[in-house]
Amino acid sequence: MTFNVDAFFVADMGDILQKHLRWHEALPRVAPFYAVKCNNKPAVIRTLACLGTGFDCISKNEIDMVLQIGVNPQRIIFGNPCKKPSHIKHAAAHGVDTMVFDCEDELEKVARLHPTAKYARLFAQHSPYSCMCFHIRSLEQIHALYDVIFHNGLSWNNYLHHQR
Repeated sequence: MTFNVDAFFVADMGDILQKHLRWHEALPRVAPFYAVKCNNKPAVIRTLACLGTGFDCISKNEIDMVLQIGVNPQRIIFGNPCKKPSHIKHAAAHGVDTMVFDCEDELEKVARLHPTAKYARLFAQHSPYSCMCFHIRSLEQIHALYDVIFHNGLSWNNYLHHQR
């Protein structure tokens, strides 16, 4: 006897739509960026893309997945706080310009590999369910990072809040 072991995925796209509408009612001036690592199923990504959602990608593969669906690269944030050089170059080659940073070394690495990048500072909120670690910095350390951006003529984009 053989069993079909193919997995399948069941999702309520109506629930995604309702949550998207609630978001825009409650926070009309705040653009959501969906963390692809949470659920990278093409149906979910396509639904969110059709709704105009932005995407937070942490790897070359996630960037490619979102681009293949037809999302404008300006709606993609490269949200990995420690990016591989080859992934930075790949993002640059495909027009993904917004990069998260968490330390001076990351700023310098991105500036060297993607000179037209725009930078966004990640503010993480602790969660017991998180599998990612972000550095928590003092105000002095944060000011020093901003000084690096402005003294090197780098392009500041925005602040991001990450629910971990």
